[in-house]
Amino acid sequence: MQARVQPETSTGTGEDRRATAARESLIGFGEQFLQLQTIFEHFPEPLIVTDAGGNIRQLNEAARTLLPGAAEMLTPENWPQVLGLRKPFSEEVYRAEELPLQRALNGEEVVAEEMLLRRPEDESVRWITMSSWPIRGAEGIVAGAMIALVDVTPTKSAEISKARYIQRADALYRLSNIISTSGNKLDKLLKAVTILVSKSLGDLVGITLVNQNNEKLHIAALYDPDPTARTLARKLLDESTEIDRDRGLAAKTINTGQPILIPHIPIEDLRNVSLPSWREFIEYVGIESVLVVPMTGRNGLLGAISVSRHAGNGSFNHADQSFLQEIATRTAHAVEYCRLYDSLRAEVMARQTAHQALDVSEGRFRAIFESTALGIKILDLDGNILQTNAAFETMLGRDEHELVGGHFTDFVDPIDQPAARQVFHDIKMSGASYIRFEHRGLHKDGSSVWMKTIFTPVKNTRAEGKNKSPVFIVGIIENISEQKRIQMELAEMSNRLQGSIELERLRLAQELHDNPMQTLYTAIYQIEALKSTVDPKLSVALQSVNDDIKTVLEGLRSTAKELRPPTLFSFGLEHAIRSHVDDIRDKYPNIKISLSLAHDRQLLPEKARLALFRITQQSLSNVLRHSGANEANVRFSFDAEEVRLEISDNGKGFDVPKTWIELVRSGHYGLAGASERIHALGGTFNVRSEPGKSTTVIAAIPWRNLQE
Repeated sequence: MQARVQPETSTGTGEDRRATAARESLIGFGEQFLQLQTIFEHFPEPLIVTDAGGNIRQLNEAARTLLPGAAEMLTPENWPQVLGLRKPFSEEVYRAEELPLQRALNGEEVVAEEMLLRRPEDESVRWITMSSWPIRGAEGIVAGAMIALVDVTPTKSAEISKARYIQRADALYRLSNIISTSGNKLDKLLKAVTILVSKSLGDLVGITLVNQNNEKLHIAALYDPDPTARTLARKLLDESTEIDRDRGLAAKTINTGQPILIPHIPIEDLRNVSLPSWREFIEYVGIESVLVVPMTGRNGLLGAISVSRHAGNGSFNHADQSFLQEIATRTAHAVEYCRLYDSLRAEVMARQTAHQALDVSEGRFRAIFESTALGIKILDLDGNILQTNAAFETMLGRDEHELVGGHFTDFVDPIDQPAARQVFHDIKMSGASYIRFEHRGLHKDGSSVWMKTIFTPVKNTRAEGKNKSPVFIVGIIENISEQKRIQMELAEMSNRLQGSIELERLRLAQELHDNPMQTLYTAIYQIEALKSTVDPKLSVALQSVNDDIKTVLEGLRSTAKELRPPTLFSFGLEHAIRSHVDDIRDKYPNIKISLSLAHDRQLLPEKARLALFRITQQSLSNVLRHSGANEANVRFSFDAEEVRLEISDNGKGFDVPKTWIELVRSGHYGLAGASERIHALGGTFNVRSEPGKSTTVIAAIPWRNLQE
């Protein structure tokens, strides 16, 4: 309530009455000013007001919490150093002239610029957005700046975790491809693994294996992305490939079976624990961090994988250790495969070519045949089982007499039997040295067991000519049920992560609507009420503040709408797309967008509407940002067979990568995310484009997959 001070008498002079009126006006203004101060102080996000020189004049409670004790030290020049403001990913400290504060003092408005907040006295790192607006006086001269900060650490952490998950899932996929295409050649396998680990985790990568007599260690493969460092490493490898079991970090891991993680290591300490022949390499490159994990197979510890990062390339963490351990375990299994294959092949060939050593060879083969953890079955050329080992019998829960004599497809899931027959025919007739085949086996209890079988023909070495026919087929089997379970869990994790992102978007949209937007509406109403009660000059200044608040409010409203379009769930996909395109037309009048949209009448499930709307958002964003187009078309249709969305433009086009992971590696997640959304619904996602031509994005989902 505005207090009014009554004059002492009703008969005072005119001068007394004017003085009294002035006092009343000042008291009213003071009360209104206190109301504005209260709004500013309790605004939920950090707010800072500076004068024209960039010196802080006022902070609200949220700003003091985020930046404790900073206000006294801040000048426009030292904001980046005192607050530890760094650019994302490069972590380069901002220059003062690049900061939104200085740009606002120069008359520029900056909205939601992302940056890192890494205070020197605090080891934690926060992601924030900084927005800034110039505060102008009555004549339009910049009299100061308003700064708004928002802590977006949870959202950015989710985004970064998703990106890391995608990158590492891709690395494991590439590792599986390396293992399948190495052709059981150990040197080729290990070389490819070192390159993969170097690109995925660090710089210098080495694989050390225990030699045959278990007395020495053998450096089997090395790789470094720096050509000079790689040359030096190869030189050292030529000089010393065999090392004692008590020298170096890899030896320590092999002896103890425990990983070693050194986030930071001084150069003098590294000299003390490294092999003498490697010290020249260390002096040249410098080492920032070291990680070593054991390679453990089914039959014991085989060696270790070592990774180091050059000086200045960051530290390893426990997530890196877990990822490298997964690679090491899979590589160890592949090494066992290679050794087993070589051993079996050598033994089988020896039995055929050296009759005089048959007894010895038979004994050694039997030892390998029975002791290996991998299943083995020997088939005749009709596919009948001649012999099995204990590991294969255990996989299916059957005795040897139940298996021998039966056709191998009798123990394959009926769903996979046609493919199994084709693979067996191909291995007999194609002349290939091996064929890999994943299928489900039938356990005696009726359950299914996922298996990976490598079929290898054993040929008649006594036959003349190059086209020697096989005499029998060997199948080496691995139980991959656990791997399949992990794959399904990863797929479920991906779906849940996508769902959690949408829930977070909904929460943020609701939070924006229920808190800062409502507070800003209240501030607008209060300023409007105050304008009529104050001096005209002050009224003009209040109007300027009011306009600034409205601008902020409009930006928040647009952001909330992007996060969770209200029309999508109230009126269906068609209305949501039209509303989104109307917003684009308002902002970008130079681009023509044509619509051909079926009336879905909310027939689509919510998850399908949301996926197709997000793809529309992303595709039109790409048109605006990258294509250089002036026309775009959006077509949405559905019939009894499928739901179909097409977005095309007349822009400059681009080279469509063979796999979306190539775009993810370069920091472009939009199309990869769109593909992931559609495939999660059982649909297909295609992009047709090439440089100099138009681009068309097509997403299609069969109705039957939406009704499951």
